[in-house]
Amino acid sequence: MPEDRHGGRSRGVQQQPRTERQGEVEVEADGADLRVRPIAGDALDEQDGWLVVPATGVPLTDHNVRELRDADQR
Repeated sequence: MPEDRHGGRSRGVQQQPRTERQGEVEVEADGADLRVRPIAGDALDEQDGWLVVPATGVPLTDHNVRELRDADQR
């Protein structure tokens, strides 16, 4: 496995955990790096007099979190 620029071991894209998330993303090129981020909304809702950030996208379940944690520990 190749070492990353910080001296640690890096994983290739094919070795990253696969997720079933969908949604729009922002892709930014920074030299030889690509940064992929979900597009954040800027809308606010009001509930009972409180401003809240509305839920968007695919819900994250306990199973999703466990799957990501297990994949990172391999």
